[in-house]
Amino acid sequence: MGDLLQQLKDELEKRSIYDLRQIGRAVGVKRPADMNKEPLIGCILDIAECKSAPVPRSAKGAPPKSDAFDKEVVALVDRCKAFYGGVIAEYPDEEKKPEEDAPVDFSVNSVSEYDDDEKVYTGILEFSDKFWFLRTHNFEVTSGGDVFVHTSFVNRFRLREGDFITCKAKRRKEGECPGATYIISVNGVRPDMLNPRAVFERLVPCYPDERYTLERRGGTLTDRVIDLFSPIGKGQRALIVSPPKAGKTTILKDIACAITDNYPETCVIVLLIDERPEEVTDIRRTVNGAQVVYSTFDKGEHHHIHAATLALEHAKRLVEAGKDVVILMDSITRLTRAYNSVTNSGRMLSGGLDPQALIEPRKFFGAARNIEDGGSLTIIATALIDTGSRLDDVIYEEFKSAGNMEIVLSRELAERRVFPAIDIKASGARKEELLLSEGELSLSYRLRQMLGKQFGNESLYSMINKTETNAEMCERADEWLKIYKDGR
Repeated sequence: MGDLLQQLKDELEKRSIYDLRQIGRAVGVKRPADMNKEPLIGCILDIAECKSAPVPRSAKGAPPKSDAFDKEVVALVDRCKAFYGGVIAEYPDEEKKPEEDAPVDFSVNSVSEYDDDEKVYTGILEFSDKFWFLRTHNFEVTSGGDVFVHTSFVNRFRLREGDFITCKAKRRKEGECPGATYIISVNGVRPDMLNPRAVFERLVPCYPDERYTLERRGGTLTDRVIDLFSPIGKGQRALIVSPPKAGKTTILKDIACAITDNYPETCVIVLLIDERPEEVTDIRRTVNGAQVVYSTFDKGEHHHIHAATLALEHAKRLVEAGKDVVILMDSITRLTRAYNSVTNSGRMLSGGLDPQALIEPRKFFGAARNIEDGGSLTIIATALIDTGSRLDDVIYEEFKSAGNMEIVLSRELAERRVFPAIDIKASGARKEELLLSEGELSLSYRLRQMLGKQFGNESLYSMINKTETNAEMCERADEWLKIYKDGR
């Protein structure tokens, strides 16, 4: 008996007859309520070893008192079935067998040759119109480019919407989309190595207590200013509040580049909603190591919503696997506008905002969290203000209280060409004492108190530029601040 099957047998023998009957119903044993312990264990092992086929649950007779069952044991049965069924027991080419610890490229537009008849596709799994498809380009529906995934694969490996799948696929007929014939990996892990999966909504959130340090060699002034005055923690729910032409997109790019450089193991998703095509091109060329998901302004509202929804589901699946994920979104305002265009509840708030249009964007923004047992989802979204539209101001006010970090950009500083145009007094993070060292926290407080007409952003930036790092600045700050006060 194989190690996996022996492990299953040992687990089953520990269970009571009541638990075994519940497990038997879940895996497809015929009439488990009529069996004693030993025959029931034998039937479950036969199904796990693919010696007998599971039967659908019968609607006849009295219903069971409970539908609860041990999900870990059922998951172990599924792993045995996958192994003994021959679906993933062997790789046709050992040289192309994926390494378990190899870094995973989460790009969704790669297609490579596998053999004479089949290709390897990577993409994001989506459930659409009662069927499952692998979206192989920009998380969107493409004619002939997507891969059909049969429900049997989904059930066998317990796949979920948003999973990053690598599979072999073959085109049955000319003009049809290819169909998956072989699942190579799920979120970078072989299907037979998948552990029982967590559910994102059941993970325990806690305050961000580990910082993404943006400062780096060859970095920008923006990185150091954010590190000192608005630190970004893992699991942060952050807003970049900006009037037009104040540099929000540039700040978003700087943050993306810093995180991908300093934390290559972190999955970074740049989500551009209702954006200009040239800015999409610029970000794709500038930010290396990140997924760029976009829906330009020439696309419809449903396309904007689809891109955001699938990007979030993909991020959740990665967090469930214990990964750190960052979504940089431009912008939450335009996503809410898209929902507002397709929602009609018959009620209206100030500015023409339908209250129902806020539900899904709030779920999106509220998904950011630091997970107690590992993994995090950080969302940094831009919000537009002072655009001349009352609707944009109302949207910002609705999201203002939901965030735990804000970077507020100043129109006045931008007009004076002082960049980054960050209003330092209005910017900051909640529970920043969990993210900053004692020296950084003390320096941040003192500099905020000094900011005013005589000591503005220009003077502060000049002080920062005289040092290589924020740590060096903390060491020399006492001397400089004393000179400044004596000079007044």
